[in-house]
Amino acid sequence: MKIKIKTLSLVAILFIISAFTPTELTIIYSKDVNKMMSGKTKYVLLDVRTPGEFNSGHIKGAINIDVNQNDVYSKIDNLDKKATYIVYCRTQNRSQVVGNYMISKGFKEVYKMQDGITGWVANGFPTE
Repeated sequence: MKIKIKTLSLVAILFIISAFTPTELTIIYSKDVNKMMSGKTKYVLLDVRTPGEFNSGHIKGAINIDVNQNDVYSKIDNLDKKATYIVYCRTQNRSQVVGNYMISKGFKEVYKMQDGITGWVANGFPTE
């Protein structure tokens, strides 16, 4: 009887944990990101464009990991999985690949900026 109770308890715990584990990338837009950045929650902005693109203009505070480099996944694997990330590129393709990879590796919370830096600039938000 005790074994059945322990087994049921373990199954219930695993179910609860899986219910709160993200299973897919959350899509947001640059207007959402701008609002989120003005709040109290801290986000890690991850720009996955090339260094040249990054240097031509990026969102203040963003870190750059070039998705085209051979070591991209080892760099991502070394990031804090408990942090909340907003991933962006020029439009949406590279950030989709990286965001999905992050989710598959157990990152806590990952947002993909669907309209990318192109949308950010089109909305008149600042870059550096």
